[in-house]
Amino acid sequence: MSVSLPLFKVSHRVYRVWQRDRDIFLNAWKTEFWPPFIEPLLSILALGLGLGYYVSDINGMSFLQFLAPAFAATGAMYAAAFECTYASFVRMVYQKTFDGMLATPCTIEDVIGGEMVWGMTRAVISATVVLFVLTAFHLVHSWWALAIPLVAVLEGLVFASLSMVVTSKVPTFDAFNYYITLGITPMFFFSGVFFPLERLPQWVQVLAWFSPLTHAVAPMRAMALGTVYPALILDLIWMIVVAFLLFNFALRLMKGRTMIDGAATASRSGGVSASLVSANEALKLGAGDRDDNTHQAPAAGNETRPTMASAISRARADRRPADTVVEGTGSAPRSGCDIASPPDR
Repeated sequence: MSVSLPLFKVSHRVYRVWQRDRDIFLNAWKTEFWPPFIEPLLSILALGLGLGYYVSDINGMSFLQFLAPAFAATGAMYAAAFECTYASFVRMVYQKTFDGMLATPCTIEDVIGGEMVWGMTRAVISATVVLFVLTAFHLVHSWWALAIPLVAVLEGLVFASLSMVVTSKVPTFDAFNYYITLGITPMFFFSGVFFPLERLPQWVQVLAWFSPLTHAVAPMRAMALGTVYPALILDLIWMIVVAFLLFNFALRLMKGRTMIDGAATASRSGGVSASLVSANEALKLGAGDRDDNTHQAPAAGNETRPTMASAISRARADRRPADTVVEGTGSAPRSGCDIASPPDR
C-alpha cells in the first residue's frame, strides 16, 4: 500500500504564492525591515551590556558573548511564528486571500506550502539582519557564522510548519495567545538562550530537548564563536526530521480546514441563492396569475400586484420550518439576522 504524502502534491506554483507574499513585504519594507535591527540592538544594550555587567563569565566567555548569538535564533523563531499565525490567519479568514488564490490553478497544497516557505524566508531575513548587528558589535569570531542563515532555513521551516498546524485549529484570532504564551514564550526562556541548559534540573533538560529553539541556538552560537563540534550535526538532523513531519502535517490539517470552511461558505451562499430563486419563482407565479386573470375586472379594493418585497417575503415563508410559525399570527418570529422587508403595497 502506497502512502501519499501532502508534500508530494506541492507543485512549482508554490513559488507564485511565495512571490505574492514577497511583493507585499517589499511594498512595506520601511516598516518591515527596521524591527529586526532594533530588537537585537536593544537586547544587546539592555541584557548584554546592562545585565551582563552583574553576571559572571559563562563557560569562559562573557555573558554578552554567550547571549548575543542566540538572538539570531530567537529572531528567526518569532519571525516565522508570527508570519504563519496572525498573518496567515488574516489572509485566510478576513481578507479571503486563500479563496482568491484557489480560484487559480494553485491547489491548497501550493497555497499553504507557499505560506510556510514564506514564513521560512522571514526567519532567514531576521537571522541575517541579526548577524549584521552582531558583526557591528564585534561579536562574531569565525567564518562559520556565514552558515547561520542556512541553519535559519531549517529553524524557519520548523516554526513555520508548527505555527501553521496551530493556525489550522484556532477558531478565532485571539486563540493565538495560547500558542504564544504557552508555547513560544517558554521556549524563549528555557532553550539555552540566557544560560546553559546543564545548570537546569534533569527533567527540564529533557523538556528542553523537545524545543526546536534548543536545536537552533546551539549550532548558531557555536558558529558565531568558532567552537563548532561534530555533535551539532545531531541538532541539524533533528530539525530536518521535525520540519519534514510538521510540514506534511500542516498541509493535511489546513486542507481539512479549508474544505470545512468552504462547505460552510457554500451552504450560506446556497441559502441566499435559494431565497433569491424562490423570490424569482414567486414573481413569475404572480405575473402568471395576473396574466391569466386579465380578462376579469378585479373587485374594487382587492387588486394585488406582485412586488419584489412580497416575493421575498413569500420565499422566506416557504423556507421557514413549520414549528417556527407563531400561533395565531401565521408568521414566524423575527430573528436578529433577518432583514426587514418593506410591507406589501
